[in-house]
Amino acid sequence: MKKLFYLFGIALILASVSCAKDDDNGFDEDDLNGNSQKSAEKFKIVFYDDDQAVDSVSIESGKKTTLKKIKTTRLMADFKCWNTMKDLSGENYMPGAEYEVKSNTNLYAVWENRDNLRDYEVYTYLGTLNDKNKVYNLEIIDLTPNFDTIRKGLLSHKDINVSVSFTKEIKEIPEQAFHLCTNLKSITLPESVTTIKKGAFNGCFNLSRINIPSLVEDIGISAFQSCYSLETLTIPENVISIGLYAFQNCEGLITLKMLGTQPPKIALNMYVPQETKIEVPASAVETYKNADGWSNYSKNIFGY
Repeated sequence: MKKLFYLFGIALILASVSCAKDDDNGFDEDDLNGNSQKSAEKFKIVFYDDDQAVDSVSIESGKKTTLKKIKTTRLMADFKCWNTMKDLSGENYMPGAEYEVKSNTNLYAVWENRDNLRDYEVYTYLGTLNDKNKVYNLEIIDLTPNFDTIRKGLLSHKDINVSVSFTKEIKEIPEQAFHLCTNLKSITLPESVTTIKKGAFNGCFNLSRINIPSLVEDIGISAFQSCYSLETLTIPENVISIGLYAFQNCEGLITLKMLGTQPPKIALNMYVPQETKIEVPASAVETYKNADGWSNYSKNIFGY
């Protein structure tokens, strides 16, 4: 009897193993009915700006995706739409359009050129452009930064044939901000400026008009060096220091007008041209002529 029960137990174990194998390798009811679930095929959209891939997205076949604007920007151009062909001869799709994905797809950015610079472009591009041969022939750029000070060397070495103004308050003109902007003709600085730093306008050969705001206290070394076209310049009474070489090679400077009765401190020599007339308040003529550094220009100093 014990032997019989033993054999019966073995049979039950073997039957359980067999059922488990059938479950693993057999067909369930859904399989028999043709309802087997498979993962949907996905396709990729790659977005290009010329030959550069700038973004991509994977979408299930047959599904739609909403096209967005390109993430990059171009100088003096606005993004218009996406095109299905690299040579832009295909179908256009505007940002916001629903695009159905049927296969792996490349979309190419279409740009529309314009003849003016946006404020953000000035700060995004002009500090980093490498095109030394192009001259931007614009009448005016309105510099409206998103921060309190503009970057050092912002327009340095750029050929910009423009007049420049600001609509947002800034506190300083950094070192070499407009260094060698040889086609810069005029600039209007905001009244919020308190400092014009070293070499800010050095080498602006064609700069003929610039204002120095009333709050300016410091004019840095070589700030206006080699500004050949400057004929007149007015120094506000709040200016307390003028750096070395500030006016060196300003050969066209006819008049330097000082509004303060107290001479600003100058470092050794600001190199005002010998022919330049330095106008100071009548009551301060002798004060200027006897002040350190200014005594070098005693023959140039006249009262008004």
